[in-house]
Amino acid sequence: MDYCATLDNPKIRDILACYDPDSDKAGCILLLLMLYFNEPKESLMFEVDPCATAVDVNTAELPSTPCLIIQGDMMKPSGWLLSIEGHVMMGPHPFFLHGVVAFFSSYYVFNLEYPAAGSSTLESIQRCFLGINPERGSKTKKRTTMNPHVAPF
Repeated sequence: MDYCATLDNPKIRDILACYDPDSDKAGCILLLLMLYFNEPKESLMFEVDPCATAVDVNTAELPSTPCLIIQGDMMKPSGWLLSIEGHVMMGPHPFFLHGVVAFFSSYYVFNLEYPAAGSSTLESIQRCFLGINPERGSKTKKRTTMNPHVAPF
């Protein structure tokens, strides 16, 4: 968040201006990463009504890759659900950070590639926050050692 505050990007400044002590830090960081890498939020996350249940979620709009469904506002979520292959598999659960962990873990548990539209964000989480830096292989289709967008980060 401190690094993003130094950037000259109006969208990033708007997100940081909306952040307050009651906001969810993990949600804010996810939004900032996606803005930093110019990736659409919808490639990884889907926002629904705060009271929505798995039955209420329109599965026609969900991607086939894992998707974190956020109940309410991204900065102050009331809960989360997880969908895989267009079906809600988990939730609703109240702790957003647990949802981020379940979402990220699903790519490893089911041995899935990251979606192209969100690969830089997910790879930066993998490498910078979790310290998973494989010398060979990748969860993306890129053939370089490290995603060039993530390398300067």
